[in-house]
Amino acid sequence: MLSKYSDLNSVPKFYSRYFKCGSPAINASNNSINNRYIGALKVNGATYSKNYFKHTDLLNGVLINLEMSDTPNKQRGIKEIDVPYSLSNE
Repeated sequence: MLSKYSDLNSVPKFYSRYFKCGSPAINASNNSINNRYIGALKVNGATYSKNYFKHTDLLNGVLINLEMSDTPNKQRGIKEIDVPYSLSNE
């Protein structure tokens, strides 16, 4: 049974007053209870391997396309540049 927070048909709500160039849009194709992993990720039409989004990109109205899969893509987001910066690594 799904919780009230995991409705597969729900769409995130963004308040437009916080965004300069329109609200971010998130599409999750092939989404289902079994397809819970991100197989591929595109941001504004370009392949995106990072494991984070920049706040400024979200504020500028980014288009995020997720291709959902039933198995994890263990080749995505594994490079050093895909991990967000952390002061604890200094």
